[in-house]
Amino acid sequence: MRRIVLVFAAPDEPLPLAAHALAASLGTHGAMARIVTGPANVHRTLELVTMVRPAAVAMVTTQARPDLGIIHAAFDANPELPMFVGLPSDDAAAELPLATTVHRVRSFTGLLHELLAVVR
Repeated sequence: MRRIVLVFAAPDEPLPLAAHALAASLGTHGAMARIVTGPANVHRTLELVTMVRPAAVAMVTTQARPDLGIIHAAFDANPELPMFVGLPSDDAAAELPLATTVHRVRSFTGLLHELLAVVR
């Protein structure tokens, strides 16, 4: 069975092009990615993570200070699940949970390589 990466956009953000590019790039390297569309809220995120049991979760955003509630909730419920957050701003990174499984990634290429290392 192939390992799946769930790709989320930040709440209140239209799905960024980077999410589609990330899913496509993962696919070309043999990994399976699913883009989560629709409202990004805590309840829905926890349901999806529980049902899918992904190898990793990624959140991409273009917002300088996105709502990181879904990351906090997913971490609280699944502290061993690798989570990667592509943040354009250093200020927002201070709001991420401090854990070895939660990673702030600064570039698209970095995000892709980090995810591939987990799913391979």
